[in-house]
Amino acid sequence: MSEVITINTGTGTFNQKKESYNPQWNVMENLMYFQNTVEKELRGWFFPYDHALFHMIMKDIQRNVQGDVAEIGVAYGRSAIAVSNYRLPEDKLYLFDLCIDVPQEEASNNINKFGTGSNIEWRIGDTTTLTPETLHFDRPLRFLHIDGSHEHGAVYKDLLNFSSKMADGGVIVMDDYNDQEYPGVNSGTLQFLFENPEWVLFAIGQNKAYMCQREHCEHYMNTTLIFMDLYNKFGLQFGPRLRGVNERNVLLCCSREAKSFDEVRENLSKSVSLT
Repeated sequence: MSEVITINTGTGTFNQKKESYNPQWNVMENLMYFQNTVEKELRGWFFPYDHALFHMIMKDIQRNVQGDVAEIGVAYGRSAIAVSNYRLPEDKLYLFDLCIDVPQEEASNNINKFGTGSNIEWRIGDTTTLTPETLHFDRPLRFLHIDGSHEHGAVYKDLLNFSSKMADGGVIVMDDYNDQEYPGVNSGTLQFLFENPEWVLFAIGQNKAYMCQREHCEHYMNTTLIFMDLYNKFGLQFGPRLRGVNERNVLLCCSREAKSFDEVRENLSKSVSLT
């Protein structure tokens, strides 16, 4: 799928360069803001269909989920900018980073320029040295983006540490899932899921995987499918398909062999479990 998209909002292509974020923008306006403003000034990667999924989960699906938000691995701040914008005003944003390649000041300036820089707490250091006992938040986390070390052990350790801090209905997002350069992301994620069956994958996007607690899986799969269909009517090209992972169906959001939304919806209604 193309990494560069042109979206029509119904009133003409949203192709103006915007200098500041507007919380009233819809998903298409947010994507074009990033494409025409943020991505022209910041290095890094944040693929548009995963960006749309961030918007979908945080602003549409999680309306009744209370909690703060966090990101592990900030770099220049591309995805942190989106997370900062899509949270609720009362949500604190925790940013974990080593700040070796990109100093904290540079990343913080980028978030302040293009995102919502208030109510942020930076925590500098190696997250793999933490334990659940030494990891504290003001509130449980409703949304966590893990984009730190991509080695198997670090991925597994981050999931062990942070999963215990998630709110009921919280979502954990794994960066670079299925990327051939980072096999440790898949192996670390799958080891965690096998050993912690209360967590399951519910969707795989363009470059990220999305997991939730097992009891919320059917809800997240159904609502993600609903909003993908809605977003497509405004110009996106999500391609849905169900595939089996372990004993459960997972929603592929950008499948090369996409099925119709009606077919996927019908198959999903029959069973999430494959056993």
